[in-house]
Amino acid sequence: MDARDYLGRLLALTWGSLSPNFLTYHSVLRELLRADRGQKVSGGRHQDTIRECFAWREISLLPGSLLLRPHTLKDCALDADRTTALDDLDDQTLDGILGLLNEAVKSRKSRKQRRKPA
Repeated sequence: MDARDYLGRLLALTWGSLSPNFLTYHSVLRELLRADRGQKVSGGRHQDTIRECFAWREISLLPGSLLLRPHTLKDCALDADRTTALDDLDDQTLDGILGLLNEAVKSRKSRKQRRKPA
């Protein structure tokens, strides 16, 4: 099997087994390795090459890595009920956050006014 056929088969098997939900480079690497191990592709002959290509880009299979854990919008407090995260904060903390936001808005407005031609 030549390189083009190998890569085509490897990618077809890999993409066909991946879910678009919570897709990460780590899951792509796992599926590429799994597809390469299959007898239809190479029986695992290219495992080291695949790992080296990802390692060169500093992508590896790290057990317990935060990048390997699934995350949802709710985990990031971005679900439909956004007030829940704010309810957990005390008034002093909320006042501090509002103060910082007001300062950021003033600073942004000031920068925009300086950029306008006279």
